Amino acid sequence: MLTNFLNYLAPDDTDPIAERDFFAKREFSFTIEDDIYIRYQSFRDEEELKSTIISSNPFKIDIGAVFTHPVSTNFHLMILK
Repeated sequence: MLTNFLNYLAPDDTDPIAERDFFAKREFSFTIEDDIYIRYQSFRDEEELKSTIISSNPFKIDIGAVFTHPVSTNFHLMILK
């Protein structure tokens, strides 16, 4: 249900705008132990988000903006340039 909300989907949504996959283009950031802040996270689906939350065990999760493409991909490309 949370992923539907973050993807702008209602349970019976048939709106074509819903097919833009907003969830995969949304930025998440985590604060983990020792106040380490991890930004530029994006996830393909709910399962990937869930497994990352379980493995990193953040004590704070920030839900950010929706970008034109997955933000984690963009961040890696910026580093390579």
